[in-house]
Amino acid sequence: MNHWIQEELFGLEHTTRPCARCRQEFPRTPDFFPAGNCRDGYSSFCRKCSQADAEPVARSDNLRLLDPAREKRCETCREVRPLQDFFMDSRSQDGKSWVCKNCGAGMPASGALEANQTAIGFIQDTRNQRVKVVISRNLRETLSQLQEGASVPLRLLAVERLKSQDEAEDRFMAYQELLQADHVFNNWYASSRTLERILASLRNARPPVLTQRQKLS
Repeated sequence: MNHWIQEELFGLEHTTRPCARCRQEFPRTPDFFPAGNCRDGYSSFCRKCSQADAEPVARSDNLRLLDPAREKRCETCREVRPLQDFFMDSRSQDGKSWVCKNCGAGMPASGALEANQTAIGFIQDTRNQRVKVVISRNLRETLSQLQEGASVPLRLLAVERLKSQDEAEDRFMAYQELLQADHVFNNWYASSRTLERILASLRNARPPVLTQRQKLS
């Protein structure tokens, strides 16, 4: 469907649009697109690409070679930090977690973000507290891609790992049914009691219910 038709039918907050440069598709909101000269008042470039134009000369911190024996770049905030600012992680090549301790506070264990592990993730926009529900075989990459297009830090609140893709898709659709009253756009949901109970259930390792008729315990 053409984007202008989407806008007429659903309003800007419910539409998505690909960035004219990187071609990644993002919600057509200020969180992902800066102001510009397009028909809807936004730029045709996402925030990441717009910032790249505004800062043609990269910071020296991004240009210099890292000393892997002493420092590492956090994959969430992109800051170069001393190794002591990262958690130990025996699964990684360098023995350190991929996010710094500051970004990793409250984040599920890194094992939940392993590649080729079918999982459902609950990712929060730290500014408006909305939560996006995603299904992915690489939550680490999915979170990284969403963060690149966002103007505020995103936080992984909870992860549910499933045994198969079919099971994950069934669970994902069940969450959509449970949260349909709180849906904002593109699988982003407003904070609600139902959402909080789902998150609490996952944090306590109790499997959530799958239908509206059942109560979350």
